[in-house]
Amino acid sequence: MYIKIRSNGLFYDTLDDDAYIIHNIFGYSISKTKRCSFPNKSLNKVTNILDGKKINYIVMDSDGQEEKHDFDNLNSYDKYLDKAKKHYNKEIKIDDIINKIDKLSDEELDNLVNLVEKYINEK
Repeated sequence: MYIKIRSNGLFYDTLDDDAYIIHNIFGYSISKTKRCSFPNKSLNKVTNILDGKKINYIVMDSDGQEEKHDFDNLNSYDKYLDKAKKHYNKEIKIDDIINKIDKLSDEELDNLVNLVEKYINEK
C-alpha cells in the first residue's frame, strides 16, 4: 500500500485511508469526505517524516509525473493506518459527546461534571 499524494493547485491532497494517516501524523484537517490537504510548501516536511516512518508513498504532480518511495518489506503503511483509524474514531466520538454536552441544561451539566469527577477520582 502507498499513500497517494496528489498535487492540487497550491495544495497536495490525500484521500480515504491515506487521509486518515496524514491527519493522524500531521494534524491536518480531514473532511467528512475523507480528504486531507496540506500546502505545497509542506511537501518536504511530509515526505521526510513519511520516509522516517518507512511508509510507502507516491507523489503525483500536476503534470501526471509520479515519484514513488517504496520501503518494500519495511513498509509500515498498515500499522499507521490502523492507528490512524482508531484515533479518528475517538475524535468523532469526542466531537459527538461535546455536541451533546452543549445541549445540556446547567443542572444537567453540573450533574455530568460531578459524575466525571467521581469517576476520575476513583481511578
